Amino acid sequence: MNVSGWNRRYEQVEWQSIDSSDAAYVLQHYQHYLPNAGVALDLACGLGANALRLAEAGLSVHAWDSAQVGLSKLNQKAKSLNLKISTKCIDLENCAWELDCFNVIVVSHFLDRSLCHSITNALKPGGVLFYQTFCDCSEQGIGPQNPDYRLVPGELPMLFEGLEVLVYHEGNER
Repeated sequence: MNVSGWNRRYEQVEWQSIDSSDAAYVLQHYQHYLPNAGVALDLACGLGANALRLAEAGLSVHAWDSAQVGLSKLNQKAKSLNLKISTKCIDLENCAWELDCFNVIVVSHFLDRSLCHSITNALKPGGVLFYQTFCDCSEQGIGPQNPDYRLVPGELPMLFEGLEVLVYHEGNER
């Protein structure tokens, strides 16, 4: 879906309904891997449920997406909860990435293989990557049908081969 499509989709959502309980399964169930303090990035954040969860955990949070409508709604929600989240409307494919700047990066339901090296380099030493997206083993009819946006079995650890794997599984989590 292109940026205008995501903006139209997000226009249908009331900002009051955005909630950290909608954060990615991987973040909710492995939150114990989060550091007590540090800087986190919710990459391709959409409406920002992951960003809210990270801010509630006490991290300094950045939320990046290309859809301004989602970011605006996240800003409204964060303000209502008195959470500081720095949002940035960004073209992820053409942005400059800083090295060693995030303690945590969360990516959910987004796959751009060309960004994996940049994501790895943006993690501080000892940083944690939470990554959840669709794969060929995911239930058909859910998520993108284009194989370019679905992982093949075993692909994710290969894309991030320089990182230590703490937990990995393939399945049908939301």
